[in-house]
Amino acid sequence: MDNVTEDFWLLISTDGGASFTEVGAWRRGLDFDNNERLFDQVIIPGPFSANTVLRFQCDASNNSDWVYIDDVVISGCTTGTTSGLVSNNTNGFKANSEATIQQVQKDELDQVEVIEDLAKVVVFPNPTRDALNIRNLPADASLQLFDLNGKLLVNTKYTETLDLTNYSNGIYILSIKTETAIRRIKVIKE
Repeated sequence: MDNVTEDFWLLISTDGGASFTEVGAWRRGLDFDNNERLFDQVIIPGPFSANTVLRFQCDASNNSDWVYIDDVVISGCTTGTTSGLVSNNTNGFKANSEATIQQVQKDELDQVEVIEDLAKVVVFPNPTRDALNIRNLPADASLQLFDLNGKLLVNTKYTETLDLTNYSNGIYILSIKTETAIRRIKVIKE
């Protein structure tokens, strides 16, 4: 992209694509730079249904601007085989018993709690010169640190400190994983 008025968005539709709402936006020079790989995260609150559509849309000039979007990970949308049956609304849901409906709703609430647990994780200082402190990490979490080429540098279980003193200055991706969710955080080493 060749100027700061060019950008792209992440849009969501809950009506099968008839209308869209912006949930993320990235502008050249402000949120990203050309020829630089960007790792970002957007948390979209549900509920989701079969009519939910996600779309990336680019607003660029017609002079051969290119945006590459890959490695898209969508997590937290399902808790198993029953979660798609109900989205906090039992109208039209035919179950054998009220207990089944309550269990599906409980499963959905449990998933929201899992996502919120990862959203509470705090990584600081960022940028850092030597070590990252990690707080509010779920006990079952594993951590992986990647360079921008995708090379795995660290693979460890729960920890409150990640030593980066032996790594070069630059941008890294910290991946926090539990059995049900993944969160990725851009980390800068100075």
